[in-house]
Amino acid sequence: MVAVESLTIEENIAKLTDIMEIAFRWSLTHACSFDLGKFQLVHYTRNRNRYIPLPLVTPTHTIPASDSAKYLGLIMDRQLRRPTFGLPHQFVRQLYRSVVIPKMEYGLCVWYSPVVPTSSGRRRGSVGVLTQLGKVQNVACRLITGAFKTTPVAALNYLANIPPIELRLNQASFNSAARLASLPPHHPLQPLVRRCINFLKRSTPLH
Repeated sequence: MVAVESLTIEENIAKLTDIMEIAFRWSLTHACSFDLGKFQLVHYTRNRNRYIPLPLVTPTHTIPASDSAKYLGLIMDRQLRRPTFGLPHQFVRQLYRSVVIPKMEYGLCVWYSPVVPTSSGRRRGSVGVLTQLGKVQNVACRLITGAFKTTPVAALNYLANIPPIELRLNQASFNSAARLASLPPHHPLQPLVRRCINFLKRSTPLH
């Protein structure tokens, strides 16, 4: 990479020409050659009135001026501005919360059992469903934060300001149960809910 600075593009071309002559002389004495077809030339300036796309002319090639150049994986345009591709992170978070989460939680009280720890250290409930939905949230959090794939899940949730998937699904399930438990006596579902409340679940069989 060669960079020069001057007040005009013409001066830039003159300085680059001198540098190229020195580089060519060096290559002759060191058995080295340059692939001029891969060379890129960009005149960086934000002054549109002073911009002239002058090429760099060498004895064997003419290197045209480009609007951008790629260096070490970074694309630098001639005005040194950083364009934004895709949605901003805050909009990705808003889409996830307003579109994806309602889709994931639709009918939650029917197909999801809250995941709770047991005395043996294992978890009881819809563990498999929780694992699959957790993968969806992990992808969303990485898109929101722009974090690396190796970033811990807890850090992703914190940086994206999104509750952990287990807490959110359990809370939604508990809220659904609370709504059913608070139904008025004349509601058609109230007898069924009362029957479930009175059901006693035993961890061991009776003898």
